[in-house]
Amino acid sequence: MLHGGSLTSNAMAAQTSESVIDFVSRNPGTVGFIGVSWIGNKDDEDQLSFLKKVKIAHLESTDSTGTFVLPVQNNIYLGIYPMVRDLFYIKKERHNGLGYGLANFMKGHVGQLIFKRAYLVPTQKKFTLRPIRLNE
Repeated sequence: MLHGGSLTSNAMAAQTSESVIDFVSRNPGTVGFIGVSWIGNKDDEDQLSFLKKVKIAHLESTDSTGTFVLPVQNNIYLGIYPMVRDLFYIKKERHNGLGYGLANFMKGHVGQLIFKRAYLVPTQKKFTLRPIRLNE
């Protein structure tokens, strides 16, 4: 947190996540921030091409000093990946209209699967976590 301070003059913004990936890939020693949905799907050819251009940083786990984790759904779900933010839906209707219907849809089974498919963590559904062995 900046606590009222300003970013360094070396910090910059990009128009798209893809432009962040391109900039970082062309400028060694730079760091970029994008959403996990840009690099989470190992079956998407575009995302695989992004992963060939840049390295994904392991960040120190929130629950174990000296342990570093990747931004994968399991680590986000368990709260051990440190750079996460909550998504809030604020409904300002005074009646049960379209906004109410959308909120109910998004917290239901199909809506939560949309979050899961976007490599976000659905909160209304219980998912089984199974240990796996990764070949890195």
